[in-house]
Amino acid sequence: MDDFSAKLRYLWSTTRAPDGGPWSTRKVAAAMAAASGGQVTISHTHVANLLNGAENDPRLSFVAMLTVVFDAPEDYFVCGAIAEIARAGPGE
Repeated sequence: MDDFSAKLRYLWSTTRAPDGGPWSTRKVAAAMAAASGGQVTISHTHVANLLNGAENDPRLSFVAMLTVVFDAPEDYFVCGAIAEIARAGPGE
């Protein structure tokens, strides 16, 4: 799901953190925890792995909070992936 990291990098580069500065992995991890009321916690290292494609199967809760943090549509990360799975058909 390299497409995931590409989409995350796009949001990262086209939006600003709440303080007006650029995003950092620590800012994103903190924003995800804050947006979820502390229900979703992620390390800044894990955020970095999502960003650089080292982690390619994120939890649904992480995906959901990333859309909140970056103010993206709820299906931003999964829309293309679902279509790709549907095209592949059963058993692939």
